[in-house]
Amino acid sequence: MGKTKPTAPIKTKKDNNAAVQRCRIRKNEQFQQAQIDEKHLLQEIEKRQANIKQIIKRFESHMASLPPSVSKTANVQRMHQKFNQISKAYTTQNTVKL
Repeated sequence: MGKTKPTAPIKTKKDNNAAVQRCRIRKNEQFQQAQIDEKHLLQEIEKRQANIKQIIKRFESHMASLPPSVSKTANVQRMHQKFNQISKAYTTQNTVKL
């Protein structure tokens, strides 16, 4: 007598439906987690943007409060110009649209 091959258990339609349902549930859970993660990241970005805007305002008020003898020096002028370039680049390129 020859060896018989072991047969795989016969899957019924009910088994397939259960597997499909488990897969759908798992994918739905992953999608929901991704949405939660995205929401947290957007909140973190908004928080950091608010901090940067606050830094820009503080710098501008500090520069405005400097006496003319200090604010007219070349080093301070260069620093102010560079800061303006950076803040303009930040505000135009890195805003998040919700």
